[in-house]
Amino acid sequence: MEVRFTDNSQVFLNALHDEAIPAALEAIGEIGEDAVKTQITENRSVDTGLLRNSLTFAVGGQPANQRTYRADRGGETGSYNGLAPEGSKVFWGSNVKYAASVEVRPNKSYLKKGLQNVTSEFEQVLRGELENG
Repeated sequence: MEVRFTDNSQVFLNALHDEAIPAALEAIGEIGEDAVKTQITENRSVDTGLLRNSLTFAVGGQPANQRTYRADRGGETGSYNGLAPEGSKVFWGSNVKYAASVEVRPNKSYLKKGLQNVTSEFEQVLRGELENG
């Protein structure tokens, strides 16, 4: 009797990387974007709405989820161009010049706190994509 084992783990990992991971990252990005926008509103850190409306995400190697944004009041606008750094990652943020100064104010963190509020959702999305594809 002869028994042969074939290691198909790389085929599985390639398929996983090609389909499940990008879908999970996109879904995680959307959840995180909603969370940080909600958090900045709950923090009462919204004046014109420019910063809140500029908050977005990008999956590694991709453009920002939203390309343009506009203040709710005052008419100021902005845009994103280029691609996020390569890799199986999600990036959240804003290119508004005062975004970082708001984030570091005491009790005003919108990125860190907003994303911390949804880490269990991130895990559920990733697990669901890996299990169900």
